[in-house]
Amino acid sequence: GALSDRLSVNMELPSEQSLAMLAPDKTRKAIFRPMAQIRNGIKENTTDLVKYNHTPDFAPAGQSTQMIIGATADTDYQIIRLAQGLYNKYELKRVFYSGYIPISTNALLPQNQAVPKLREHRLYQADWLLRFYGFSADEILSEKHPNLDPNLDPKCNWAINHLELF
Repeated sequence: GALSDRLSVNMELPSEQSLAMLAPDKTRKAIFRPMAQIRNGIKENTTDLVKYNHTPDFAPAGQSTQMIIGATADTDYQIIRLAQGLYNKYELKRVFYSGYIPISTNALLPQNQAVPKLREHRLYQADWLLRFYGFSADEILSEKHPNLDPNLDPKCNWAINHLELF
């Protein structure tokens, strides 16, 4: 952290089931442990900066993560709820979403179609609502409506569903 601007521990996939299926050597516990260490290092550094004049910065731009979306059946609601939890618990600065692109005919890998860029874009828009507008995942999506509307950005979709506020 003293040698880099930002640190990243990649989630890879949004759920424990997805990890077990496609990355069985990874566990959520093994991912969350270093995220907690980074969070704690940043907090400790902030305290040290107050006490000591010459403390080097520790990951001054914070930490991020990346998830592959669309390789498994995880919904946008699951993904956004996970992102919200990561922002709250591990104080991440950013979650990056990468649409799955099938690159092999290996029988172990999903043969899904490539994820449309629009789905990535909608997740980034919903993520923006979480980070900068103070929305919760439950205000954006629900179990009843688990995926983002490809025809409306999430902010417009929320506004249309809450006309009584305007």
